[in-house]
Amino acid sequence: MKIALIRGVVTIAELSNLDFQRLKNISGLRWNRTTRCMVGPVSLNLLDSLARYYKLPADMETKRQRLGKTRREIDAERLVEDPAPLLPYPVKANLYKHQIRGANMALRAFGALDAKTPGGGFGELFEMGCGKTLTTIAVAGALYNLGKIDRVLVVAPTSVCSVWPHDLNQFATFPWEARVLLGDKKKRLKALNELENWPFKALRIAVINYESTHREGIFEALAAYKPDLIVCDESQRIKNPSAAQSKALHKLGDAAPFRMILSGTPVQNNAVDLYSQYRFLDPAVYGANFYAFKNRYCIMGGYGQHQIVGYRNMDELVEKEHSVAYRVTKEECLDLPQQTFINRYVQFTDAEQAIYEQLRKSSFLELETGENVTATTILTMYLRLMKIAGYTVLVEGESDTQTMWHLGFAALGIPGASTFKEDWVKYLDGIETVYIHKEPDLGGDTFKQGVLRALKDGGFTGSVKIFTCGDKGEKDPSDLYIKLGEDAAHDALHELLKTAQPVDLANLEAALPVAIEGAPKNLRQPPGWFYSDHGISRIDEKTEQPVCVCRTPIILTRRLKRTDTGEEKIEVAWKRDDEWQTAIFPRSMIFQSRSITVLADKGCTVTSENAKQVVRFLGALEQENIDALRLEESTSTFGWQSRRRFLPGHAPDMVLDIEPSMTRWASAYCHSGTLEAWAACMQPHRSRHRFRFILAASFAAPLLAIIKQRIFFVYNWGGSRGGKTAALKAALSAWGDPERLMANFNATQVALERMAGFFCDLPLGIDERQLAGSKQEGLEKIVYMLANGTGRSRGSKDGGLQELRTWRSVILATGEEPIGKANSQTGVNTRVLEVIGAPFEDEASASDMHQQAALNCGWAGPEFIQYILDTGDQAILDEYQDVVTRVRDLAGTKNGSHVAAVATVALADRMLSRCIFHETPEQAAAETERMTTRIVADLKEQEQPDVNEQAAQFIADWINSNIRSFVDGNYSQRFGYVDGDLACIFPSLLREALENAGFSYRKTMTWLAENEICQVDKAGKYQIVKKYDGRPVRMIVLDTVLLATPPSEADEDGFTVLPESEDLPF
Repeated sequence: MKIALIRGVVTIAELSNLDFQRLKNISGLRWNRTTRCMVGPVSLNLLDSLARYYKLPADMETKRQRLGKTRREIDAERLVEDPAPLLPYPVKANLYKHQIRGANMALRAFGALDAKTPGGGFGELFEMGCGKTLTTIAVAGALYNLGKIDRVLVVAPTSVCSVWPHDLNQFATFPWEARVLLGDKKKRLKALNELENWPFKALRIAVINYESTHREGIFEALAAYKPDLIVCDESQRIKNPSAAQSKALHKLGDAAPFRMILSGTPVQNNAVDLYSQYRFLDPAVYGANFYAFKNRYCIMGGYGQHQIVGYRNMDELVEKEHSVAYRVTKEECLDLPQQTFINRYVQFTDAEQAIYEQLRKSSFLELETGENVTATTILTMYLRLMKIAGYTVLVEGESDTQTMWHLGFAALGIPGASTFKEDWVKYLDGIETVYIHKEPDLGGDTFKQGVLRALKDGGFTGSVKIFTCGDKGEKDPSDLYIKLGEDAAHDALHELLKTAQPVDLANLEAALPVAIEGAPKNLRQPPGWFYSDHGISRIDEKTEQPVCVCRTPIILTRRLKRTDTGEEKIEVAWKRDDEWQTAIFPRSMIFQSRSITVLADKGCTVTSENAKQVVRFLGALEQENIDALRLEESTSTFGWQSRRRFLPGHAPDMVLDIEPSMTRWASAYCHSGTLEAWAACMQPHRSRHRFRFILAASFAAPLLAIIKQRIFFVYNWGGSRGGKTAALKAALSAWGDPERLMANFNATQVALERMAGFFCDLPLGIDERQLAGSKQEGLEKIVYMLANGTGRSRGSKDGGLQELRTWRSVILATGEEPIGKANSQTGVNTRVLEVIGAPFEDEASASDMHQQAALNCGWAGPEFIQYILDTGDQAILDEYQDVVTRVRDLAGTKNGSHVAAVATVALADRMLSRCIFHETPEQAAAETERMTTRIVADLKEQEQPDVNEQAAQFIADWINSNIRSFVDGNYSQRFGYVDGDLACIFPSLLREALENAGFSYRKTMTWLAENEICQVDKAGKYQIVKKYDGRPVRMIVLDTVLLATPPSEADEDGFTVLPESEDLPF
């Protein structure tokens, strides 16, 4: 395989099949059928991904190191609270914090301070009034003083071109000379020529409008000018990648070392607007292929799949947007001075005065008789006239109402955006059609939705239609009248009414208003409140104007109810730094002013001062949108859910409600490659019975709940390089990314408890037993805790108990030594199936599996769950009984827990063979039988005796190895004495020996007494008074014959004595 960097494009040729499978999942690469190469624009993410698998050529590694250093510097600069200038910026102004930060980030992105060959692009995405022009002048001056640039080209809207020389004159302290290239072609070329031939040392700056950049002769002259820095002011003007001016700037930008875009609104219509601007700024961000960009981020539909119907990968798109840009809003610029307002008074022209007088006079009712008329009389007469007309137009405010009357339309005015009452609907009875005028802004959305909701709740039976003067380029009927005059305005409104869009009152939820573009949920504005991109505002009752309450937009997106506890929660979304974030909270936390300040930790501007107002807003928002915020079921664990649903993959109507720290585990359940490729990778190794058993054990976990089997371990141990970890990865790859799904024995007991509780009904993989060290007691506690399926009870802050974690799982573990010792409790052995030896035939196969497991992962597990759902519980139970019978015949009845565990894995293997590997039932049963036979034989061979029997054997060996300490004539330490077949031992010495060996003294003595190996007195105590050296001494008296040959498993009546830790068979 060959990797090269060709003109800013990563090109990979001569790929093997393994390389192709690996590279096709790397974001940024695509297959070129013509050249039969993988290609992609150079970027830090792409180079980092390649470096994980391959050694990069020297030039690419250098590029990667530089891009990484620049990215880290930019990200660090973004977080500096009080930024200091990287160098003195040559401007006659004290830059504000955000301006210093923006200038610093631009210089870092350019590599201007340390790179031998600096260059690159950066975006200053400042809202209007935040000083993006001043910041750009500071950056340009710094680059000039550093000797990096000599010529600048500024491309701006025509109305802005003249601003640049003015601002340069006001702020620049470095030498400069500017020319604005306006007028005809001859004048433009002359001005550019004058600039090129300027005789003095200065930064030469050419300013031109967008529309002229692609003109014949102009484009060639700009290219010959060879600008070092190109600045696109209001860069949204090149949002269309197919426009001639966009293509011209792309070519000019490709030749310029430094590029900048300035815009307060880089996205005006949709996400596609970003592509062309960033194609100019830095092609490595989104690539140089527009169609690849659309395929990555847009969902296409409509006729010929040419219409954008949705978006995907938006988090990635926004992250890339901000990787080479700095976004600033006015709300974030806390050190900006207050706005200054200047009142300018103008004199109406005669025509304007006439229109004004007409509107003023039309606000008074004049009767020929001159009698006064009450408002009730007027309304009654007017409603009668409207019923005769058959329609009315609802508009906001008296001015628009009077305009509609003057132009001859039946209209009613609503005093305010959210004041239309349900009770008023009765006055519209008998009217066939109600037209609602929607002003083209967020207030218009509020007005429309408020009226529609009132009409629905009030039982209006006529038809409802929506129109907007925005279709004619004006805000409302009054503006339309002033612009067009009486006749033209009448005709325009008549046309708008004819084309008004009908609304289905019965299905209002299907068309909720867009209060904030890109919000995760569209909601109606609650009465008395208003939310937008600028935050939350309360509508003042007197002025009817919005009063800001919170600078952060905060909304509700979902109501959730836990299926296991019935607890209700609420999902909250907020917009911070132009990105929407969501989190799930208890309702008591969000709807109480004391606790809602927790949102401040998430970046929301919620304080103790405005907390009550925010709570009231959210309460009103929920009440207004209770129909849109439908109650959804949630859970905090994977695995089986109510109504035969399973997470992940088979519960699309459920929400996963987990703590942020657990998202890494949840995201590990992902897909890569294909199911077919996974099966093809696993099939050759299933001929090895150990690998087959470990793989099948991964699918046994979701069967535990159905067959009512308890939790057990499958522990693969043996020498290093046997492929134990590779087999574990293979087993976990059925469900997701094996690297992220795997834990190790270095984890704490609490961490493993949390993982087990989350991975309910799924396999839990724990690697490297040796990381637990020599702490055998702690290791056995972990085994008991995980096998028990229940976490520890813990107190909560409020005096109650925390939620108790429970789980069902098959724990897959690996190590280089046994998990249990000779003195381990019997329960450890009954809970662990030990698979001893290498799962793979050779080391090369294990090494390949390490790489291949992650390439095709996450498919087999969900497919297996679907097979379980299709098969049905009863059929699975019936087959399990058959498998148990077969395994019991092979294993005997000595260890029932092992029989049940092996049978569970065997059942999973049978089902896996049919479901994933498409074997016939007969073939699957035969292959499973062969695997089970060998596994059972291995278990029998390594079967450990009972811990009490091992303790008895230890005592016998201890006596024999210290026999001199039991006979006379030994003047060293005496342990006791031997009297025929009886050994009399000092109790303290026996206790010390047993406990040093890891055995329980009390448990061992009880067992010895029960089996008559140890003598007891009449009171049942096993310390007998004996004479030693003529003195009475308490001693342990053991029958050495019985001690060396402990009693058999069954007594003379044929009953089996079970230890306390063993499960009863009933």
